[in-house]
Amino acid sequence: MDQSIINQPYAVEDGIFIFKAAQGNALVEQELKSWDKNASFYLEEVKLPLFQLLHRAKLETYELDKEGRLLLDVGAGTGFFCGSLYGAGKKTVALDFSLQMLKLGKQHYKADMWGNASVAELPFRDASFDVVLANGALHHFKAENLLGESVREISRVLKPGGALCIFDRNGSFLSRKVHGFVLAVKAGIVRLLGKFPTSSSEIEPDFTDRDLQLFLDAGFEIERRSFVSSVPFFLMIVATYCCVYAFGFRAGYVAQALLYPVAWLSDRLMPFQSLTVEQCLKLRKKV
Repeated sequence: MDQSIINQPYAVEDGIFIFKAAQGNALVEQELKSWDKNASFYLEEVKLPLFQLLHRAKLETYELDKEGRLLLDVGAGTGFFCGSLYGAGKKTVALDFSLQMLKLGKQHYKADMWGNASVAELPFRDASFDVVLANGALHHFKAENLLGESVREISRVLKPGGALCIFDRNGSFLSRKVHGFVLAVKAGIVRLLGKFPTSSSEIEPDFTDRDLQLFLDAGFEIERRSFVSSVPFFLMIVATYCCVYAFGFRAGYVAQALLYPVAWLSDRLMPFQSLTVEQCLKLRKKV
């Protein structure tokens, strides 16, 4: 990886580039504690059949084989997505604010660079990347009051004509209600088990079309948009994750494998914003 794209001082620890931290806030610190605590969950989650089904939906929408080589994954977590692209003609940078997630992920996946930094102050030069990925990350940047900074920084480091690939909430009425139900389930688990045994943090705002408009106002255009994770599909995820919490990942894997045909069919029959919970987006930065 050409390190000339870096524009900040850094240290290197266990092969991870650690950049100076941007000014944080209490919400960022709260989120960071959740991610650090749940790093091992994320490492196992990617093996679940329904996660893999959504992963394929992302790849179909993103069409990364048609894009340039240098790719930045913001909010990369344990680096699964970068790892899935490694050796396929891409140069990947896995960036996350949780050093614990990166250290754990680096033991299992490969990326051309691992970086510990905040999206509010990306440590790269202007117009460095052909593609920026934000898989399930933007609503968390919003939770941290960093969505505006995220838009600015992502646009800054992306080349003109480059692609921004997003997987996140779709902001529909049912989406908001379903996620409200999920938060209630999580709160019940916290009270019952005395811990927070889930893959997400405790802050779960919506990612709405108004939030998406920030990117359009910043000079992006929607190239492709697909609605995924139908309401039945998402409720299957919630139910099987409860199996994981209660009995472990093996039980959750078996449950998802049994439900997989129904989940696949429900997504094929309900590809509409009002009937789904999440979306895949491919935006193009205007030249």
